Amino acid sequence: MNPLSPQPSNLTASDAIPGDRAASSITVPGPAFRPGTRIVVAEDDRVSQAVLTMILQKFGLDVHLACDGVRALELIREVEPALVMMDMQMPLMDGAEVIRVLRNDVTAPQPPVVVLSGNLLSQAQMDDLHALGVLDFLLKPVNRGRLHGVLSQVLPLA
Repeated sequence: MNPLSPQPSNLTASDAIPGDRAASSITVPGPAFRPGTRIVVAEDDRVSQAVLTMILQKFGLDVHLACDGVRALELIREVEPALVMMDMQMPLMDGAEVIRVLRNDVTAPQPPVVVLSGNLLSQAQMDDLHALGVLDFLLKPVNRGRLHGVLSQVLPLA
């Protein structure tokens, strides 16, 4: 299965509205992760931030948001997350550049990175990102079952 092929999702923009019943009724597709496991989500779109935060918190994760690439690097250094979810198109520094800077800094934490993209990536882009140690690729909107499966590869379960 191509990880970047379109994935069905039951989430809509209305799921991101605080207090919305649909948002609060999202079920977790598998076991929760160890409470307090830190994850950085580098995403500039507010709706995507809200949806991802809601899902990841339902998984039991401690979510730290960065709305641009520069802040993503700062947060990775500050919170030393167990995993980073990185959008490819962000202000100030795109996701690929953030990953390059991170991987070239031997003093920085080196968490696994899952790439988020609203667009299909070319094979050359995917190869370049794999060479930088990217764990996997998720196409937005993210399917929570697929997301849980990807995270289960590296994060400790409760």
